Amino acid sequence: MGDKKHFLDFFQKELAAGIVRSKDFLEAQLAHSHELSRIRHEYKINTELGFNIFSSVAKHYRYENFHSDIIKNILDPNTERIGTKEHIRILVNLLNDKFNGKKEIVLHCTSNLTVMREEGRIDVLIHDGKNAIIIENKINEADDQADQIPRYYQRCMERDLKVQAIIYLPRLSVAPSYDYSEVFQEYTAEIKKLMYVLPAVTSRTDAGIAAPDFAHDFLDRCVEAAKQEDNYLRTVYLEEYSMLVKYIGGTAMSEETDKKILRNILASGDSIQTMRDLSEVWGNRSSLIPKVIFDEIKKIPGFHGHPDEPEMTVFKKIDDEVGIGFSKERSLGYVYSGDTTLEDNKLVNRLQELINQVSFPDWFSSVQHNHVWVYRDLEGERVDVPLDDMIQQITTVLGELEKVYI
Repeated sequence: MGDKKHFLDFFQKELAAGIVRSKDFLEAQLAHSHELSRIRHEYKINTELGFNIFSSVAKHYRYENFHSDIIKNILDPNTERIGTKEHIRILVNLLNDKFNGKKEIVLHCTSNLTVMREEGRIDVLIHDGKNAIIIENKINEADDQADQIPRYYQRCMERDLKVQAIIYLPRLSVAPSYDYSEVFQEYTAEIKKLMYVLPAVTSRTDAGIAAPDFAHDFLDRCVEAAKQEDNYLRTVYLEEYSMLVKYIGGTAMSEETDKKILRNILASGDSIQTMRDLSEVWGNRSSLIPKVIFDEIKKIPGFHGHPDEPEMTVFKKIDDEVGIGFSKERSLGYVYSGDTTLEDNKLVNRLQELINQVSFPDWFSSVQHNHVWVYRDLEGERVDVPLDDMIQQITTVLGELEKVYI
């Protein structure tokens, strides 16, 4: 007897500890889960990109050259039908306004203004004949090539162009490498001063506040400018590209959060076992949810186990023929309460009319009946509301069923 009691005490302690571990583990992941949900909602990651002008005409819409060509088109005032110097003004204002502690950028939007692709292997080069901005596009997440940035900087110097800014454009907020070879190390300090990391997207707060990024703070401002000028073609071009950049960047952000959660799951044997336990419970939710609801409804005054199946059905008697109840088999509605079953067609028809007057949550089936019940079934797989809300809604339905019957 003592061994049995010892075993039961041990089992109860282990069970309680397991519940605590599961609860603590879930709470620890909530912040990551909220961030993941927000990213997926904002950037529509739960759905396909859908029709997009750029992705529809280019299978390789994630490739570097594809994006560099588009960026060049947007920034070049001479691009047919969508070109405007306003886009460069927006870019320069963004760099001057959003990056504190940097020297003010000087770039003259005159007739000498030139935007070039692959000039000296530079992705996009903007210059006015004296001053230059280098854009290094890493939206495709390519690694930095050896001495890439200092080589571009040196080529501008050789052309007597004073580099005002080097815009490093990664998919997410990733800093460039400053690990230059000895021959270029003399440029390191100056390049760091000129470097502006402008990721495709950054994590926005619920209020929309975040570090500056290419999509929200440049492309979307260009969209606003195009709308103010009633330039429909430019508006569509910019909106579609902004949508694509946000989708690509948002997908990458979502994946990074996924990896954080996975690291936490795989952090220890305990966390792995906890995840297995939670997965098993979640997999059985369809059968467990009715049992939990049954237990909670049974606590409500006036509800008790049905005489014929007290372990399966909890009900409240209304009169000698009918009661309201809930079954572990998922049924919610009217159940017989007398010595006979629901064989009277008139009574069944009346109960069907009454149950149709009551608003059920959309995770219940259509009205059904048998010799015991006139009911709707809980479709457990569809339920995605908190348990307390679910029980509250079911309790409300039970109250309405009793009210319309009386």
